[in-house]
Amino acid sequence: MTRTKGEEKMKKETFSGKVEQAYGEKLPKAIHFSGEYDKIEKGDLNVIKVSKEWLSDEDIIDVLNAKRLAAAKAKVSTEALNDAGYFKPDAEDPTFVFNSMVKNLMNAKKSEADAVRMTAGVLGYDLARARELSRARNEEKRKEAEAEKAKEALADEANATVVA
Repeated sequence: MTRTKGEEKMKKETFSGKVEQAYGEKLPKAIHFSGEYDKIEKGDLNVIKVSKEWLSDEDIIDVLNAKRLAAAKAKVSTEALNDAGYFKPDAEDPTFVFNSMVKNLMNAKKSEADAVRMTAGVLGYDLARARELSRARNEEKRKEAEAEKAKEALADEANATVVA
């Protein structure tokens, strides 16, 4: 389907892929995703060119399409990871905290073994336990996200009922 958005001719394009590693960890099984984006069709762009260094119309279209595809892939792959219970680590993630402390100690000229031992002593858990805590935390986040989606679906349904 072709449609017009501003001066650009648009066409819906679909894509799919899989994520096998996320946030520095190999996933137990690949997470598959698919999505779509608005692809600009080749043709006339009414763009004001201020110098001879501008890309050709076709090159500009290729760049914009690559940017849109990358953004759409990033969005749906992140959603697929979140739906599967894998969330980007933050400063409160136990595995992130553990690994950060180890790296900091190694930067302070401690051996890896000493850095791991010292970190475990300070935090009260080792890397295996940190990963367990992170998985539990991610499962909680997944449940919260699921509940939020259900809440939004109910709100959308209620709005649709009011409009009808």
